Amino acid sequence: MRKTIINLLLLLLGLCILALMVFWAGPVKIWSASKKANAVFMVSGLLIFVFYLFMRSLRWYVMLKATKDDIKLKELIPVYFLNFMISNITPGRSGEVAAPFLMKRHVGSSTGMGFSVVLVDRILDILFIVGMAILGFIYYILSTDLPQSINVAFYIAIAVLMAMAGIMIMATLWQKGASAFLIAFTNLFFRKRQKQLLEGLNSFYDGLKIVGKVMPTLIAYAILSWVLLGISYFLRIRAVLYSPLLPIMSCWIISMCIGMASFIPSGLGSSQASFAYLLSLIAGDFAHATAAALVAKFVALIVIFALGLGSLLLIRRKLT
Repeated sequence: MRKTIINLLLLLLGLCILALMVFWAGPVKIWSASKKANAVFMVSGLLIFVFYLFMRSLRWYVMLKATKDDIKLKELIPVYFLNFMISNITPGRSGEVAAPFLMKRHVGSSTGMGFSVVLVDRILDILFIVGMAILGFIYYILSTDLPQSINVAFYIAIAVLMAMAGIMIMATLWQKGASAFLIAFTNLFFRKRQKQLLEGLNSFYDGLKIVGKVMPTLIAYAILSWVLLGISYFLRIRAVLYSPLLPIMSCWIISMCIGMASFIPSGLGSSQASFAYLLSLIAGDFAHATAAALVAKFVALIVIFALGLGSLLLIRRKLT
């Protein structure tokens, strides 16, 4: 119940930020700019976005295939699309904790291996985002003078993301420490399930060892997937607002960090507001930047929910 309330409050905060953003930019100006969107750029960006999601599912497939030869990609893709939708409506993508159970039920992998897949996938994402954000920030501060508030927000976002990555990496490498913590925790709250949880933890670390064998392939897929996402986002923005590649990319990656650190589901509001503000300092038109940010976000959400809900129906149909 408490978690649901927190989710709703964060979502409400994101919607309030969006409302203030629209009010500040002017609804008429936003609508006027949105109506002139280039359909070719927008459709191309969305098609590449779908391919990006498929490439992300391949990252899971490579890891799971290393432990279970009979994993079928056509069965994994709906699970991934459904999980991606869930993760976009939960704070900090916390909904991904459901992914291992979805994998176990619909693909046949162990829960421990599922957690290994999710954790390694998130570590790669966060490390990539932090690295690119630092480069994007350097480019941006060399191109324009940033207000102190944006500097502070960016530093906080990087600190939060690095802390998240540090915790994940520590949990990955320090098996004895994680086991000791789990034993102490279950002694206090879940003593009856201690054995089951410890077995799951051991299975998780066994999965990490197996994942390490396919790491070069996994890194290649991760880089390719992020390149696809960047191209997709650039085309969706360019459909509404003309701006060079590097300013759009630097504003995008910085705003993504701010959105993730805000823990608002899907970075709703926080990412779009920071992107529009940063880009307006270069492009000089907050209304057009706002229109581009909102259109790029909501068309992507439509695709995410269409694929997620379609996958849910497909999975339920198979079960029945």
